[in-house]
Amino acid sequence: MSRQGTDTAPMGLHRAVGVGFGVAVSVGAVVGVGMLRTPSLIAGHVPDVFLIAALWVIGGMNAMLDANVLAELAVLTPRAGGPYIYARRALGDLGGLIVGWADWLNITSGVAVVSIGCIEFATILAPQLNAHVTVAALLLQLAFYSINLLGLRQGAWTQNITSLIKMAFLFFVVVAIFMSVPHATAKPATVVLSFGGIVLGYQLVVGAYSGWNAPTYFAEEKTDPARQLPRALFTGVALVAVLYVLFNLALSRALPLSALGATALPAAAAMGSLFGSAAASLVAAVAILCALSSLNAGMMMAPRILFGLSRDKLFLGQGTRINRGGTPYATLLVTAAFSLGIAATGTFETVFLLVGIFTVLVNVLMTVSFFVLRFRAGALERGYRARGYPWLPTVALTLDSALLLAFIAVNPRGAVYGAGLMLALVPIWLLLKQRRRKAAR
Repeated sequence: MSRQGTDTAPMGLHRAVGVGFGVAVSVGAVVGVGMLRTPSLIAGHVPDVFLIAALWVIGGMNAMLDANVLAELAVLTPRAGGPYIYARRALGDLGGLIVGWADWLNITSGVAVVSIGCIEFATILAPQLNAHVTVAALLLQLAFYSINLLGLRQGAWTQNITSLIKMAFLFFVVVAIFMSVPHATAKPATVVLSFGGIVLGYQLVVGAYSGWNAPTYFAEEKTDPARQLPRALFTGVALVAVLYVLFNLALSRALPLSALGATALPAAAAMGSLFGSAAASLVAAVAILCALSSLNAGMMMAPRILFGLSRDKLFLGQGTRINRGGTPYATLLVTAAFSLGIAATGTFETVFLLVGIFTVLVNVLMTVSFFVLRFRAGALERGYRARGYPWLPTVALTLDSALLLAFIAVNPRGAVYGAGLMLALVPIWLLLKQRRRKAAR
């Protein structure tokens, strides 16, 4: 199905979003419920306030280095699908299939997890939901999938509103803590650090930053990709990095590290110690907003990965179908079926062992694709060129490769699941390759 006119891209995707939506979807994809939970987990591995802040700063710098590479790739090939597009162009069908399916699985599983997390926080405000968490999570998913099924504009407006309100609430929490606590809590007299603990802490940081590349999934729907994609990527990463650093500094200011590492929801403990029991309701509201924004972002991103795969004949042929609102509805329905199934069965815990590893794996393959395409295309005109070439992209590739090896070392179980997933893709790739050859004949 194809639409003609200046407001549409090939295959019916509408050119209807700009920098504002790019920043909103980046913030929405990154800042989720995990932001409220990871500080306590990181404090358990890294019992030092300044080192924790340093890890969040390094995580932001790491994302910026990757964004520098991704901006050039996205402007060079402004097509829907995210990192899959560049991996396939540089590494062929199998490389693209590995990146695309791993990316789609991570994002779709995230939708399921976030829907459950949202309802769990809602039970603080409505305890009667405790007996119906799974059903309520499924209904929540159905409501947001229905909004996105209407079209791109409806999903984009939902993303803009939820991201704006979420950021306002989170910055309010940061300001409230800093204004109420004149001095930081005392630092422990003895700090015991370990390399493994620092790696595990940084793995959580990397997971918290995952999703910063969200604007590229909608590259084909930007009104001016060459100008808007780099701005959306860098602005989104910078905004999230500032929020993460300030949020964690605020928590460590309000709570001793021992208390920070001992509570599953440190924001609630910090606000409760300052403002009483009513703070629990405030934190629950913030958590719900974080979850809803992240939920919508994932629902918009995942179908576009399958859309890109379908257009390249690496998924179902029906996956290229677009409705009048500009939504790839066939792949949205497939994504909905998968995320609803995971939420209903609770099997997402095993799947989520892959998140940290596959996030870095995608970044490694993305940067490798960047160098391959630079070598092939040479002096080809680009709307954006990565700054500091070849040194900054080399730093990004070296850092991500080292992180991948470190994450595999500290999480061998996740590495085994990841290797199994990639091996399972080989027969699928061979089957698709055979089907394409028959079609060509």
